Amino acid sequence: MLLHLSIRDFVLVKTLALDFQTGLTTLTGETGAGKSIVLDAVGLLLGDRSDARYLREGADNCELAAEFDLSKLAHAQQWLTEQDIPFDSEDQIVQLRRVIAGNGRSRCFINGSLQPVGQLKQLGEFLIDIHGQNEHQSLGRSPKQREIIDNAIADQNILATVAEHYHAYQQAEANYKKALNGQQEDNQRIQFLSFQHEELVTLATNADEIHDLDQEQTQLSHSEQLLNVCHQALDFLREQDQSAESMLTKFSQQCQELNEISAPIGEAGTLLDNALININEAADSLEKFVNTADLDPSRLEWVETRLADIFRLARKHKIEPEKLPEFQQKIEHELAELVEQTADPETLSKRRDEAQRTYHKAAEKLTAARQKIAEQLSDKITETMQTLGMKGGQFTVKLEPMDQASQFGNERIRFYVAANPGQSLAPLGDVASGGEISRISLAIQVSSAGSQLIPTLIFDEVDTGIGGKTAAVVGMRMRQLAQHQQILAVTHLPQVAASGHQQLEVQKSTDGVATSTTVEQLSESSRIEEIARMLGSEKLTDTAKANAAELIALQASGD
Repeated sequence: MLLHLSIRDFVLVKTLALDFQTGLTTLTGETGAGKSIVLDAVGLLLGDRSDARYLREGADNCELAAEFDLSKLAHAQQWLTEQDIPFDSEDQIVQLRRVIAGNGRSRCFINGSLQPVGQLKQLGEFLIDIHGQNEHQSLGRSPKQREIIDNAIADQNILATVAEHYHAYQQAEANYKKALNGQQEDNQRIQFLSFQHEELVTLATNADEIHDLDQEQTQLSHSEQLLNVCHQALDFLREQDQSAESMLTKFSQQCQELNEISAPIGEAGTLLDNALININEAADSLEKFVNTADLDPSRLEWVETRLADIFRLARKHKIEPEKLPEFQQKIEHELAELVEQTADPETLSKRRDEAQRTYHKAAEKLTAARQKIAEQLSDKITETMQTLGMKGGQFTVKLEPMDQASQFGNERIRFYVAANPGQSLAPLGDVASGGEISRISLAIQVSSAGSQLIPTLIFDEVDTGIGGKTAAVVGMRMRQLAQHQQILAVTHLPQVAASGHQQLEVQKSTDGVATSTTVEQLSESSRIEEIARMLGSEKLTDTAKANAAELIALQASGD
């Protein structure tokens, strides 16, 4: 969800910082105050085309930034990971920033990392959906319509199963066609890979062997030096007549016997005794090495030959020696696929037909599930439209068969709508009226609440052309939807504004020289005054305020 939006030197805004909450936030203000400024800023952060006209008069550049909470958006987090964009998995916050220069060009940043504007657009599709007369209206697109229906299917495994069987069918079809086109090239490739595989199997190395052999070679090549040092050290420490061990033992005992006469001498004896312990441990370690070390020159020859074989094969395949086991697995996988593909055409034809039957069986199950959801959603959205100023309107979801199978099933999902009585059903994306399409979008969102993936919805002038009771219903529906998603609504109707959990007021002022726009988050008392103004009260009397307070309470009564 959207947490924070900051704006600097943007159109008529010098500086602006807004914190957003869950639930329904309404944006109100006098006509011409610039309520669209917030939407324009969000649109640019979602990848809209930049323009120098967005700069405040006299500014060198403008800057927009927003923070979003991704804690419930695993797919957005995955996208950031796939794009190698920095992301803190603990705070789960992503920041979008865009700086627009005087020439209209801009620089875009995601979590401080410079990115092309297309990346903002891709990430923005996970974050916000704007409904109204703008290019973010995803509900008019068939993939989004399919997503709404599919998200409402109880058994989500159906979707994964169809995609899995589709890819299996495509592979079986490709294998069959390849077999018909001849197998000579594949057979040559199989022979070549088999030879390489046999070399690797014969070598039988592993990723850790290189390190172990390298260490052993180093030790074996210095075997004479190692043994000489060990024998000399042992002779000095333990084996000669006046060895360090015997001398330390002697002086340690003598010093400790003199402890009662001289404490410092006794302390020296203790230190000598500790040194004796270290000497004994060192001597034991040296003896163990001499007795157990395999420093046979023939072993050195074997190790060097083994390393040479490994490095030779690695050079042949132009890879690091440690990658040979991984390379062997790759060859084994390719061999298995080629052997599968070079089966006789008759066998592959049977496999293809079986894969096709399996796919269509799964796709038919998906079609049945979609049809059930489509009928339910069509009735529910049509019913909701009647309460949103579209009496006699109709909505239907059609499953249109496709000529070719796909990973999404055998049909295309299309939304059709007639906003008024007597009108013919037309694709949702062809509806001309911005107000109507916004309210239809609201009906769809309310009816499919809980199954949508986008956490924040913005409705721009969703209440155009309505009033009275219908406006109150629109406000209540939006508040109802806000139980599942964060909603921002630009409105000029008091009934919708009063439905919000919080309210922002856009104000425009001038000192005669310059004009500026500000946005203020209203307190409870100032909100009552703003609603009273929207109700048409010329003076903020106690009666006008009471009416506004009553409207706010009434719109919240459905919670």
